[in-house]
Amino acid sequence: MLANESEYERVNVPSGELLFKKGEDADYIYLLEYGHVAVFNISSQNRLIPMFSKTDHGIIGEDSVLQEKPIYKNNAVALKDSSLIKIPTAEIHLFLSSSANWLENIMFELSGKVTNTAEIVLGHNIIDERLNDSVSFTDEELKRLRDSIKD
Repeated sequence: MLANESEYERVNVPSGELLFKKGEDADYIYLLEYGHVAVFNISSQNRLIPMFSKTDHGIIGEDSVLQEKPIYKNNAVALKDSSLIKIPTAEIHLFLSSSANWLENIMFELSGKVTNTAEIVLGHNIIDERLNDSVSFTDEELKRLRDSIKD
């Protein structure tokens, strides 16, 4: 059974700071309490592709955690000062494995479908504001997103 929300670590992420980077181990699912977090990828043509953004509530990183090998598939950056709750991947997997088999199967299947769709969006350089809660990024925000993942 998952712990109560109050038992998990809360993190404050300042505007412009990277929450996670594509390819890193997906150790957490993040619950956004307030702020604005953008999730994006960079296409093979070096085009910034917004996957989605969340403002003041939402779940971030769930598509990566619910995989056989939990690796973040996207980048996530705070566009405003944000507060998030970190739910450890191990606890998610423990909860699912202790539930009915069909629940775990459904969650992994749905996660796989989301991942496949995101790969199609990225592969075809699709930018659609509906994926971004109809939020358009300013030039400054786009620059901040690109700068956040530079090594």
